[in-house]
Amino acid sequence: MTDIEQLITMLQSDNPNERYEASQLLSGVTQPLSQEAINALRTATNDKDARVAEAAQRALAIHTANKDGVQTDKNKTAYIIFCALLGGGIAPFVSCFVIATITMGMGESLAAMAVLPSAIIGIIVGVIFGNISYDRKAAAQKQNDKD
Repeated sequence: MTDIEQLITMLQSDNPNERYEASQLLSGVTQPLSQEAINALRTATNDKDARVAEAAQRALAIHTANKDGVQTDKNKTAYIIFCALLGGGIAPFVSCFVIATITMGMGESLAAMAVLPSAIIGIIVGVIFGNISYDRKAAAQKQNDKD
């Protein structure tokens, strides 16, 4: 009997603690679950023990969230962080260059003071851009999958 099969058996136990533990452990499984495991979790979402039902719902959400071909939230988070870091890294250099160019080298202290606010603004813009561009990419991918 595999680990997944054991967890499916635990989901059918009379002991609510075992059912809860099985639901929790199924949440952490990284491989795709079999249809049998998905069905067992769906049944467990109606468990009389609220903890078991909630844990089964969480596990089911994790393992059924990517059925439409759109990338998972982990990928979106990583993309947004990348955009934020990129924006936070580039913005200070751009602002220092612009200030130094405008003041012809006489505004070094002004340029230095602009580094932190520029980085913060760059991070914010990066997060906004990352979120919007990721959602547009996901929508386009979903549309392509329908066609």
